[in-house]
Parts: sequence; C-alpha cells; structure tokens
Amino acid sequence: MLNKLLLSALSSFSAEDRSKFLLFVKSGDAVSPRKFYPVARHLMKNLASGNDLKNIDASALFWEAYGKKYSRQTLLNRQSELLSLVKKFFKQDAAEKNEYAMENLYAQELLTRGLLGLYARDNPGSGLSPAKNIYNEDTFDLVQQSVLLNGAYFQMIKQTAESQKKYFTHSRFLIADLLCRLYRTGQELQIQKYFSLNYGFNPVLEFIGSLNNEKFFEAREIQKDELFTIPLLRYYIFTAFRNPNNKRYITKALKVFYKNEEKFTEYFRTEMYRMFMTYYIVKVNKGERLYYEHLFRLYDRKLKSNLVSDLRRCSYPASVFREYIIAGIKVKRYKWTESIITKYSPLLPKSIRPDEVNLANVRLSFAKREYEKAIELINNHKSGNTTHHIDEIRYKLACLYELRRYEEAYYEIDKSKHYLKYNKNTLPEMHVTYYKKFLDRVLKLLNYHANPYKKDPEMICREIENDKDVYTMKDWVTEKAGVIAGR
Repeated sequence: MLNKLLLSALSSFSAEDRSKFLLFVKSGDAVSPRKFYPVARHLMKNLASGNDLKNIDASALFWEAYGKKYSRQTLLNRQSELLSLVKKFFKQDAAEKNEYAMENLYAQELLTRGLLGLYARDNPGSGLSPAKNIYNEDTFDLVQQSVLLNGAYFQMIKQTAESQKKYFTHSRFLIADLLCRLYRTGQELQIQKYFSLNYGFNPVLEFIGSLNNEKFFEAREIQKDELFTIPLLRYYIFTAFRNPNNKRYITKALKVFYKNEEKFTEYFRTEMYRMFMTYYIVKVNKGERLYYEHLFRLYDRKLKSNLVSDLRRCSYPASVFREYIIAGIKVKRYKWTESIITKYSPLLPKSIRPDEVNLANVRLSFAKREYEKAIELINNHKSGNTTHHIDEIRYKLACLYELRRYEEAYYEIDKSKHYLKYNKNTLPEMHVTYYKKFLDRVLKLLNYHANPYKKDPEMICREIENDKDVYTMKDWVTEKAGVIAGR
C-alpha cells in the first residue's frame, strides 16, 4: 500500500493536475540524479484509468516503473521524496494561481532594489486597478498593497501629491477589507453561539457591539459609495444573524445582493447564497417552518444561475445537495426534487455520490409515503460512512413505525444503540446526541403501542410537544405523538 499522505494528495489531482505534475517532475529530473518521472507516470496512468490507488502495491508499482526490486525502507524513502515533490508542485501551482500576489511581491522587490525604471516599465500590479476591483472582495487586500507600493514609487520620484492620493485610496480599501473580515468573522461566531458553542469572552462580537455600525453604513448607503457595497452586505447579514427575529436586516441584505448580483464574482455569489440559506436554516431549525419557502426560492434561483461549484466539494455530511433535497421535499415540490437528483448528482464527488443519491431517494420515498420502497433502498445500500449509516437507519425506523411493524422497530432501536456505542469515536458528538434523543422519543411512542391501556396518550403528546430539545426528525415525532392523542 502507498504512503497514506501521498495517497490522499494524489487522489486530489484533477486531469489538468496530472498533466502539469508530470511536466513538473520531468523538469526536476533534468537537474537531479534521482529520476521520479517513471513512477509518477505510472501513478498518473492509474489515476486517469480511475483505479483506486489504495489497491496499488508499492513494491509492484516501483518494479513496473524501474524494473528493480527495492527494500521496504527504500520504498518508504522514495515515497517520502515523491510526497515532497507533490508539496513543491502544490506550492508552485498556488503561486501561479495567485498572479496578483506574485505581482505585488515583484513590485516590492523592484522598489527595495531601487529599480524605478523597471518598475515604471513593467507597471506591476496593473491588474489591481481600484476601479476594476470594487466588487471583488478577494482582491481588497491585494489592491491596498498594490496601491501602497504605487504610492511609495511616486514618493521616491518626488511626486508627493500623487503619492498622498494613492495613500488615501489605500486607506479606503484598507477599511473596506477590514470591515468585510470583521463582519464575516462575526457572522461565523454568531452562528457558533446559535449552536451553543461558547469559548468565553468574545473580542470580535464585543468589539462590533461597541461600534456605531448603523450610522456608518446608513451614510455609506446614502452616498452610494460602490466600494462599500460588499462591506454593507456583510454588515446586514451579520446583523440579521445577531437579530434573527428582525426581518429588516435580511431583507436589506437580499435587496443589496440582488441589485448587484451580476457584478460580483461567481465565488462570492455562491458564498452569499450559502449565507442566506444558513440564515433560513437557522430559522426553520427554531421551528419556523414557513421559511422553507424562502429556502426553496433561494435554491431554485441559485441553480438557475448555474452556481453549482459547491456541489463538487466533498463537504459530507453538510452537503448543499442534501439541503436542496430537504427543501424541495418540505415544500412538496417532488418533481423538482427528482430533477435535482437526476441533473445535479453527477456533479457530486465520487466518494460521497452513491451515499448522497441513495439517501436523497430514501427521503423522497418517505415523503411520498412509499415506505416499503424506502426500506428496500436502505437494505440494498452498503455504506462505510458511519454518519450516513445512522441517517438511513433513522428513516428505516420511521418507515417501520409507519407500517406498524413495531417489533422490527424495537429491534432496529436496539441495533442502533449498539452501533452508536461502538462507533461513537467516528461520529460527530452532535450527531450522536441528536440521534440518541430521536431514539428515546420513538421508543416512547413504541411503548405506548405495546401497552396503550396503561398510558395516557394526551400526556405523551404534551410531553413531546413541549420538549425544548433539538433532535433529528423532531417534526415527524411530534406529528406521530399528535396522532396517538387523536389530533
């Protein structure tokens, strides 16, 4: 078996990466006594063929590449050296992708060396024109660096007025960048507070609370200062999370976003949709189910805009694909949900695609009351992912309950408890807690059916309805408790 770190690094390669990596290794071999191109070529061939690198024996790989048998220690050493080459390739690739950062470094080097003529000729950082980057948050930091270096150049050639003008432009991008970072961080910390994650004194939230934010941003909005469009958007979204019951801020954020949507980068637009979706998910998790309509409209608009890059990320279990399915089902758009599974599941990473597609079909079958079909989908699917396994089993348990197969449901609860016990180290703590609470509530429903004459159905219903705990499928459990009470 290959070195695990080398294995994971190579598995991240795209088709373009494979070609570029071979050229990178070949150029290194030209000046090095040790040649890695033969083994790199064999590895890239395996990747291109879709072979699982986990099944490749290191000794056999090196034999194919070099026609030699190596000792175990030599194989380990060669793989470590190959991993070092992969790291260098990643660094070079990152530098090439961040052209503007490299331009700033080049400009700084020219000015440090006093090469003013070369600086004037090459004009490094020309792509970071302030006017062209007002709607690209990712360049704010680079723009301010570039403008500051440009100001230093004018200072060195004794054009003080021009230098001061550059410094003022720098200060505007500096504050815009700082505000974006501040409110973006504050928003994430506010979400952590929602999930009861408390790390004590929070300097970011305390600092934001000490500012007269509203007055500053109202002035920027009135002035229609384009540079502050993104900071304004960040501020409204942060404030919406801080005051989730005040619809004013999320409405303002959506208004600013939709008005300028086509001016933003694809990455930023995708992130903004994600933030709006997270806000509405927080709302529905607090029991405000009417916000599923808002979520659905956001998802539909996002997909119509072809903003699908986040589908390709391996973010299991917090997959945006999963959220599309849930929202479609909640608003009973079953045809829409089916089309999402068909059209967009091929974009999912191969490592999670079978699990996500199967779970999506299980959810849809359950929503359409096709309980036997859902159980069949679950029984015929094997997953090595523990989180996915408990997701499917809870649906199986709910299906068995709906079909009144109570003895089998008891058996599934017992199996699930054992599964949680022996896999608790591989499952997120929050998932374990939520699932245990779900099992306890379903057990309460089952116990009523086992001996209904000794239980007060109204008391069971009130107990479940007044339960403040958050857990998996709480709305379904509450509905079943209401059925027991004859509601």
